[in-house]
Amino acid sequence: MTGGFKLACALLGIAAAGCQQTWVLDESALDGGRPGTGGTSGVGPSDASVDGRCFGNPMQIMSTGDRPLVVVALDRSSDMASNQLIGSNNSELDEAVNDLLSQVQSYAPSGQHPNRRTLDFAYLGFPQGTTCGTQGCCASAADLEDSYSAFSAAAMICDSPSSTCDQSASHPLSVALQNASAFFEFGAEGSPANERFILVVTDAAPAGNCSISGEDDCHAAADEVVTLSSSNITTVVVSIGNAQPISCFQNFIGDQGGAPPPYYNNATNDASLYYSAQNAQDLQDRIGLAIQAMAWGTCRFSLSSAPSSQNNLAVSQVQGTTMTPIEQDPKSGWTYDSYNNRLTLHGSACNNYIMNEFGGLQVFDTCSTNRGSL
Repeated sequence: MTGGFKLACALLGIAAAGCQQTWVLDESALDGGRPGTGGTSGVGPSDASVDGRCFGNPMQIMSTGDRPLVVVALDRSSDMASNQLIGSNNSELDEAVNDLLSQVQSYAPSGQHPNRRTLDFAYLGFPQGTTCGTQGCCASAADLEDSYSAFSAAAMICDSPSSTCDQSASHPLSVALQNASAFFEFGAEGSPANERFILVVTDAAPAGNCSISGEDDCHAAADEVVTLSSSNITTVVVSIGNAQPISCFQNFIGDQGGAPPPYYNNATNDASLYYSAQNAQDLQDRIGLAIQAMAWGTCRFSLSSAPSSQNNLAVSQVQGTTMTPIEQDPKSGWTYDSYNNRLTLHGSACNNYIMNEFGGLQVFDTCSTNRGSL
């Protein structure tokens, strides 16, 4: 069996008896073909596109994966900086920074790994800064950090000898969420993401008198979560230790409709908007789970052109010269949105795509004679 025949089998859906499940791409099969004049009455192939786009051969459609945008809101309060985390010699704050940097290193844009699944990250700290009216109730502005090194510098800015970061026992989460909202509205032009998240890492529910609205801090933060959710911005909380009252954070789930959006998910369909971490291993795992669920948004693609028919789409995962077909399946394969010309991977197909860090996705219009409706 030639490489070209293997490609044709996968693209045209020939039965498994005639084709292997995994096959090798013979790129020469895509380089040209017999020109058709359109329709079944022309002198060219009978499956040629009416407008002559395909010339009887599969036509590759370029796919561009989404890049979710994550604002990390890190609690830098005095108790985060002083409380030692169970199972570690580090403080809660130092352990959180290390775990966040590990995830940023895996998903941030990288010139060395241009094909890997990419998230954009922004950073803000709270309490931090002196720009608000009440000492200890400020939060820094959120800034887009376009690399691991940039995020690392931002997360560790308070560790420098010249730091002006203040130490406060307050947890002004509502102010932090307001600053994150302002960033999404005014400061994220460089990352026009379809999937937008705020990841809050803290060791206590908001409590005190930092709110400028006159409400207690928990209700003020909940109001911000509702406002963000109405703009399709999802808030996820990783709570360290026995944060009280945890009901404040758990209520954020209901404030966002009771369930995560479909692009915040994982292979077992149990991604949560609230995680509790009791020790160092918990914290590493929970931050990883949250960011990996956000990476699910990379399984959503814009196509460079519309296919002749949804039935003519052939989608494959690529690793080197090996291509593995992906079935059309809303649970573990792909679906196509003709209105927006968007393709989405689901379930195991999405998980495999994310885990296959350096492989790509290839989409073809097979220009089949059977041209079902879009």
